[in-house]
Amino acid sequence: MNDKIDIIKILLQDSNTAFLAISSVMASVVTLLYSIAFSKHDELIVICGIIKHGNKDPLVKAKKKSTINHIKRVKKALKQSFLIFVVSLINCVLSWIALGCRDSPFKVLLLVVISITAILIIYLVIKLICKLVRLYYTELKT
Repeated sequence: MNDKIDIIKILLQDSNTAFLAISSVMASVVTLLYSIAFSKHDELIVICGIIKHGNKDPLVKAKKKSTINHIKRVKKALKQSFLIFVVSLINCVLSWIALGCRDSPFKVLLLVVISITAILIIYLVIKLICKLVRLYYTELKT
């Protein structure tokens, strides 16, 4: 029985560290995506200014549409990144709370919640990586 408690304690400590690391990485990703979105927004303002001053060039209009689509894709990735960041922080706190709990039904509930949200985080991270890779390759095409 004591071995099981030690294993659970080690797993909670490791998960706490992992969730904290994921939160840190996601904070960096959110910052990066935020700066990309703002730079594209500034680009869009310049393009709109060119169109406003009478430029009817179809290439400029196509660039405007492309920039708007890019901003929308980045915003979706940004929302997902922020969700992963928040869920990871919550899981980090829950792991920390579970470490302090004695054996109780509350600790079991915390372990179940941590496990389910860990699976959710893994799924969201994989989905985000796929989205960012697609975003990267579509940006290279244009």
